[in-house]
Amino acid sequence: MQRPVDVEGITPGSVVVGRYRIVSALGGGAEGSVWRAVDLRADEAPCAVKVQSRAIDPAQARLLLSIEHPELARTRDLGPLPGGGSFVVMDLVEGVALDAVGEVAGVVRAGASVARALAALHAVGVVHGDVKPSNILVRGDRAVLVDLGTAVASGERRAGLHGSLAYLSPEALYGAATPARDLYALGVSLAVALGGGHPLVADPADAGAVLAALAGPAVLQDGVFARIPGPLRAVIAAAVAADPSERPASAEAFRRRWSIDGARWLPGDGAATA
Repeated sequence: MQRPVDVEGITPGSVVVGRYRIVSALGGGAEGSVWRAVDLRADEAPCAVKVQSRAIDPAQARLLLSIEHPELARTRDLGPLPGGGSFVVMDLVEGVALDAVGEVAGVVRAGASVARALAALHAVGVVHGDVKPSNILVRGDRAVLVDLGTAVASGERRAGLHGSLAYLSPEALYGAATPARDLYALGVSLAVALGGGHPLVADPADAGAVLAALAGPAVLQDGVFARIPGPLRAVIAAAVAADPSERPASAEAFRRRWSIDGARWLPGDGAATA
């Protein structure tokens, strides 16, 4: 009999809750690690499994399992790990991370896709909490927002830092879970994809620099913004405003403005407005 696995003990070959056999690592961060796996009860169908140290309450679990949207990776299963922490099983999405797309039209379409996905989440009172380029996978003309393992109920406050520091909004440092937090992270992600760097700090890996930048008014990195196509600069600058009230009012408001200002880079009839 296999011993129960815990968050730190996951390796290729591990079987999570007697059902999901780990194949290889997909990524990870402050909130946990994500693995390619197969479902032993579904003819070894591929899936993605996130293991994390935090618990998931039953109400949140029911809500996450109920959400379906074509631009969101579906949550298929989740629950506690016998050794502590929790697991989340999601559809395995194959695609290119947002910051590796390179083409302006592809990033414009991806931005609209993620805004639609966030609008769907926010409509049911869920904040994603970890929007970043590696969680935005581009497939053809659309993108899929993955990893709801960090999602929380809108308005909830949690102690400590949750999410990826370089993409946290100022209010997120104090545990606030609001839709505006997701829009800030989307703005940072789009700046990274289009401008080749973080919009507010020269070195996003420098935690001290990120925290210092979040403590005061937003000072935009001129070199990054110079590489962002003209009309889209203002949309991103608004999204990364230090004051949440100065950001777009909603994900749908962001999508409308982003799609209008980005339409000139799209061939044909402007697919980002769909």
